[in-house]
Amino acid sequence: APIAAGFNRQFLIKERTNPVVPGTLRRSRLPLWTTTDSFDRLRGEVAQRGLPSPRQIHVEDMLAAMDYRYARAPEGRLAIRAAAGPSVFGDDQAKLLQVGVQAGLPKRYGSASSHITLALDVSDSMRWNDRLETVRGALRQFVKLLRPVDRISLVVFNEEAYAMLEDVPGYEADLLVGALETLTPRGGTNALAGLQTAATCTGSPAAMACQGRHLVVISDDMPRLPLSAEEDVRQLFDTLAAGGTNIHVVAMHERDEVNDGLDDLAALAAGTVDVCHRDDQLHVWMCQKLLALSPVVARDARLTIDFNPQAVEAYRLFGHEATTAGGTLLSDETSTLLATQSGTALYEVWLKPDAPSLVATALVTWNDEEGERRAIRQEIHRSQFRTAWREMALPLQAAAIAAEAAEVLRQSPFCSVRDRDLREVLAQAEEVNPRLWERDSFRRFIEVLRKSEATRRGLENPNWR
Repeated sequence: APIAAGFNRQFLIKERTNPVVPGTLRRSRLPLWTTTDSFDRLRGEVAQRGLPSPRQIHVEDMLAAMDYRYARAPEGRLAIRAAAGPSVFGDDQAKLLQVGVQAGLPKRYGSASSHITLALDVSDSMRWNDRLETVRGALRQFVKLLRPVDRISLVVFNEEAYAMLEDVPGYEADLLVGALETLTPRGGTNALAGLQTAATCTGSPAAMACQGRHLVVISDDMPRLPLSAEEDVRQLFDTLAAGGTNIHVVAMHERDEVNDGLDDLAALAAGTVDVCHRDDQLHVWMCQKLLALSPVVARDARLTIDFNPQAVEAYRLFGHEATTAGGTLLSDETSTLLATQSGTALYEVWLKPDAPSLVATALVTWNDEEGERRAIRQEIHRSQFRTAWREMALPLQAAAIAAEAAEVLRQSPFCSVRDRDLREVLAQAEEVNPRLWERDSFRRFIEVLRKSEATRRGLENPNWR
């Protein structure tokens, strides 16, 4: 795209894509994006053998769908993580610059240990609107908050019930995430069997040794218990409550209405049903109810990048096409970051030859849990730019794949000019550092891309196999 002020606005309005802007427009400001709506929509569409329209794909959503595993930030604070390297999907002179912001763990007061038993409905109805995937997303974040003294058990039920994990200590909580990845919703709902199995887990010696004990029933829909079973469940709940176990019922539903079966179950536990329909909602609920934590680390957070015009010829921001001035107007949007969440910004950058070392300065500002305004600043130097794809930091390799896939799917003019498609993105994914393939989020992302490419071929050629 030409670097011309008049062209920038027309280009953005027509193409819905940030153009290349000169380095003299040195400041770029954006919120720390955590929403994954585009990726969720894509995954849901390909499951139904369809594809979303290009206008429904947003690069920032696809970038947020990756778990970058940035180095941990200090407790109750944010930290900047930057990486740079070659733009494998761009021209030979282009570089990629990734600026990530990582939230630390929340401040925890006291040393009381917790035992949490999850009774998770995996019946067929949990596949609708990706309800089981929503639970997975919340638990991926939640288990990062568990300490070694905390314990967690997982009971799953549909027509049958069984304990997948029992009394797993906090430092092995990733086992829970791995177990959830193997689940596929199917069958009916035998709530009584699930509750009885879960009750056994809450009465284990390891559970009884913990100061806080919780049984959490997570379902989207549940048939009403027969009258003969109601008294059994009431006695079961009374026994658990007498032993100090807190009982919670969570409905994974898009509306506030809850079916009679879940209402009855909550009433037997002398409680009410809490409704969640997004993974961040469920994550917040679990932090507050099960760990007595405020999950919010930063409010009104904003990232500002100041490029050095003496070192940067031009740059282009991936995604965030909200302004009508080619990305040259500063965004007033801010974000809230929960514990262990991260936001990432990705730029394509053209550096001047024989220029100063300082390329850019990243500034993050936010309000902490006490309402105090905080800020951190980090310089980005030319020495941080790796020269080869395999040498790039793992988060940057993952971000490059996510951003290019999004640009292909949304039919960005930058992909059209370079004649890029998903096959090239998938081929490049095979060249990433092998350690990236060990990460669940990366494998899940690539699997969705493979299904998207297969769907595209099928739509273009119904006889293709």
